[in-house]
Amino acid sequence: MSYPPTAGWGRFGTVSTPVNLHAGYNVIRLAKGAPFFAGGTGYAELDYLQLN
Repeated sequence: MSYPPTAGWGRFGTVSTPVNLHAGYNVIRLAKGAPFFAGGTGYAELDYLQLN
């Protein structure tokens, strides 16, 4: 999943994507630049994840 940059630190945006979770243990991994995602640039700030 990718997301667009905002106009600055004081500007916020949201991105939604469907995910399939299974009963029991699930892993949601976030990566920005490393260790297994070389295409990341810039900075990432995550305030929260919401699961419905």
